[in-house]
Amino acid sequence: MDETPTQHTVRRIEPIEDGLFVLALERNGLDFSPGDCVALHAPDGTSRPCSIASGNGEDELRFLRGLFS
Repeated sequence: MDETPTQHTVRRIEPIEDGLFVLALERNGLDFSPGDCVALHAPDGTSRPCSIASGNGEDELRFLRGLFS
């Protein structure tokens, strides 16, 4: 996987249960394998490592996340 930073727009945030949610982003043609780890960066400069939960044929990137403090 290419390590060049890219921007992806949030498509939706789906609550699963207390503190757990799915974050779906535009794929923007990103080449990946399911389970690849990426760093998600917030506008304030913080980042978190996340594993991609989407399949290769999907047009979005999905991440299963919990709230972090």
